[in-house]
Amino acid sequence: MKKTAFLALAFAVLLLTNGCVFSISELYTAADLVYDPALVGIWDQDGKPTNTWTFEKADESGYKVVVVEGERSSPFKAHLVRLGGHHFLDVCPDPSGLAELKQTELFKAGLIRGHLFLKVLQIQPTLQMTILDDDWLGKLLQKDPNALAHREEDGTLVLTAPTKTLQDFMVKHWSTEGAWSKDLSNMKRR
Repeated sequence: MKKTAFLALAFAVLLLTNGCVFSISELYTAADLVYDPALVGIWDQDGKPTNTWTFEKADESGYKVVVVEGERSSPFKAHLVRLGGHHFLDVCPDPSGLAELKQTELFKAGLIRGHLFLKVLQIQPTLQMTILDDDWLGKLLQKDPNALAHREEDGTLVLTAPTKTLQDFMVKHWSTEGAWSKDLSNMKRR
């Protein structure tokens, strides 16, 4: 299966400089979802009008997100999650983005959409988010393999823990030194 190739492509679109950690489980239950209309709109990443995140309301608790990097764009489904007084964004590739891939239907059917978790520091006046640091997590899991259920797929760390365990882990490490990338996305509303 070539699922890691698709997941790596999805992350590259996110324009974050560190590696990423994917999860097969989402970070939310229905009770954890919040909707903030302040996210809706077009956000320029790092002051580049060719690099944008466009948030649209999808339903009562979710967003459609299109990430554009130059001439490439990718659709995602996103949910704003509130856990322990903190906000996270759970982003997952929208399967509609597979339509333009030139691989066979069999190849596309074998791809598994992974969830990416972003720590949301603020939404206004700028949207500031960061991603879980894969090096930090890799070192933690080397020391304590039972800290969080996972496996490695072709060099990519994939979290296999259930939602509640992921939630507890993210809240526990909200302020842990090194747990989150130092590179913030600072996006300004267009």
